[in-house]
Amino acid sequence: MWLLQYQPVRGENILRLAVSDRGDPSGWHWWDIAPADLDPAWGGLWFDYPDLALSDKHLYLSVNLFDIRGIWRRAVVIRWPRRELRRSAPLRRMHWSTTETGSLRFAQGSTDTMWFASNDARTSQLLLFAWPDDDERVQSWRLPVAGWNPTSYDSAGPAGERWLERCDDRITGGWAAGDRLGFAWTSGILPGRPHPFVRCVVLDEQGLGLVAEPDLWSVNGAWAYPATAPNRRGRVGMSVMFAGPTHPAHAVATLAEDQSTWQSALSGVSTDPPRGGVWGDYLTCRPHVRRPTAWRAMGYLLDGGSDRRNVEPRVVTFTA
Repeated sequence: MWLLQYQPVRGENILRLAVSDRGDPSGWHWWDIAPADLDPAWGGLWFDYPDLALSDKHLYLSVNLFDIRGIWRRAVVIRWPRRELRRSAPLRRMHWSTTETGSLRFAQGSTDTMWFASNDARTSQLLLFAWPDDDERVQSWRLPVAGWNPTSYDSAGPAGERWLERCDDRITGGWAAGDRLGFAWTSGILPGRPHPFVRCVVLDEQGLGLVAEPDLWSVNGAWAYPATAPNRRGRVGMSVMFAGPTHPAHAVATLAEDQSTWQSALSGVSTDPPRGGVWGDYLTCRPHVRRPTAWRAMGYLLDGGSDRRNVEPRVVTFTA
């Protein structure tokens, strides 16, 4: 399953959902969707920040909607029945939307209920949502967690160059494993935390009580842009960026079985800092298809220069 986001034209764009049994250049079929296809009143809006996840019975997509001035208007979650995706016929779909919060992120590994979340730094709350596969209604909760800083993403590399100028506190990682739910995002500097870091919360899926807050942080440099998923054995892995002593480096990490700490390792280091001081949240983590103890992490580095022509994509297999 492959989601393509198209460039806005006159304030509107489309998403294309493509599906293939083999994944090779032939054999794909696809469906296009525009905001006005979901609601005629949403004409003149465009999609951004998509996320995909599978439950037992559905494929879920979350996405933000912006107007032509770039002002956020709402968040939308769409779901399609998995069993219909093999056919090239028109798909049935259902959608839910909210103007309360945006940048929704799914818990990868969800089963009969799709869990997703946003956050609110003003109230130090996690905004948690659940959409059961066999229900048309979305449930929601506001859960208190330890505070974080949605600003002060100050981080310099070895030559004093900056790399987190466009960072914010939207959730970029989520997981469901066993009876635990978890979400991760990037926090700015806090007392005792001299660099931006990865803020994590782990919940009990049944009672939604707070189990742990295993942040990933360092006195030496900044951690940012986490993407997470459980492997097929239920251990949680992460694809994430680190910089400070080095130029931006891609790393992988695994969560301890007691949900308390992360063990990390660098997969590669950039040769140069990014132009304009900006990196991005284009990281992914998924369970390995054939190896139950492993993950596939996707990230990127800069090799031989500072602009997008020097981007080096990385696909890393790692194991617990």
